[in-house]
Amino acid sequence: MLVNHSEDYMTDDLTEWGRQKQRDIFEMWNEHFKEHSIGVQPFTSPLPEDADVICIGYNPGALKSINRPTEETQRFQRGDFSLPDSRDYAQGGAEYDTAENLREYLFRNHLSYLNERSIETNLYHLRGTVSEDHDEIENKVDDRVWEAYENFCVNTFLELVNRVRPEVVVMFARGTYTNNRIRNKVSETEVYEVEGEGATYALTIGDMSGISVIVTPHIGKNRFYYEGSAIREVVETKGPQVLSTHLS
Repeated sequence: MLVNHSEDYMTDDLTEWGRQKQRDIFEMWNEHFKEHSIGVQPFTSPLPEDADVICIGYNPGALKSINRPTEETQRFQRGDFSLPDSRDYAQGGAEYDTAENLREYLFRNHLSYLNERSIETNLYHLRGTVSEDHDEIENKVDDRVWEAYENFCVNTFLELVNRVRPEVVVMFARGTYTNNRIRNKVSETEVYEVEGEGATYALTIGDMSGISVIVTPHIGKNRFYYEGSAIREVVETKGPQVLSTHLS
């Protein structure tokens, strides 16, 4: 039976709200996705209510195929839905490409914001594998299940932004921004384009109900973000300047 997980969990405590969101998406994974996905991970940080920055990617990074759920999903299976107590993107944090590039290029002049003044999340919460990535899972489940999953994820992000009201939302994967429900809430103010690289939008700046929004192509290791690329040059040079403008 398809369970409706789209209703908001009403609580004034953001940490408890985050725990409940993790419980909800785990239950959805357990019922509909565990044969096709190795786990779920909504957040990679605590949820401070006074955060200045929300950093959001597309989905948890793909892992090599494994025969058991990921570590965080095994914790959920034990009934432990506590939030992470550290941050991947903070100084001295995780060493995978996305985390390192966020620190080195976009936030290089604003590293303190990644330490205790930020929230880390992804738009979509299912973790795929190298051989079966996130978007391929859609073809393996009922359309109603996938629609309920997408609605849950988008609603969670929009509610998080509304609750926290940060100074800036950084979307470091353009696929996050191109979700119509999110893009329709953003008024674009500046767009930096490049030619000849496939992904023409190097940097997009906008406003979402009074909150600044900065969008880049995926900032990890991919065909758009290599040393010497025009997109990377824009993110490295313009990104920190834009952050300086919108962070107090």
